[in-house]
Amino acid sequence: MFWNSYLLGLIIIPLIMFGIGIGYYEQCPAVPELPILLIISGILLHLQNMISGCNHCFGGWLCSRFNVSNVSRQKALYFSNGLFNIALATCFVLLFLALFINPKPNYSSDSGLAYCHMVIYMFSWGFVTFICISFLLVILTFTCTCCILV
Repeated sequence: MFWNSYLLGLIIIPLIMFGIGIGYYEQCPAVPELPILLIISGILLHLQNMISGCNHCFGGWLCSRFNVSNVSRQKALYFSNGLFNIALATCFVLLFLALFINPKPNYSSDSGLAYCHMVIYMFSWGFVTFICISFLLVILTFTCTCCILV
């Protein structure tokens, strides 16, 4: 069960984001930022997961092979993860703003510039909602844990 969730979160979701962004690239003139932000977010998530996975799987072997200390490797990993997280947070905020500035586009393809394909809009909306709920649950858990420990 754990590995299915791991596979879904780390591999499949970034690929779906990238695929939907590419597949519906020209089909959302009402909110033209959506496909671009999905493509960028999917690529960034996938690269971050690949770097972290390769570090955990091959990091010790590479360090011994190229005479790099584990401390240097960890610092580089923390730095790269920090940069990826900043870029992903920026993409998320831009996606959030793009969705809530244009709350409900027209799903009919003959509506011209007010048209946005339902798949890309609803996927983006669901993704943003999932991230917001997850973030709120983390904050709630942290707050409750701090209150219990004090």
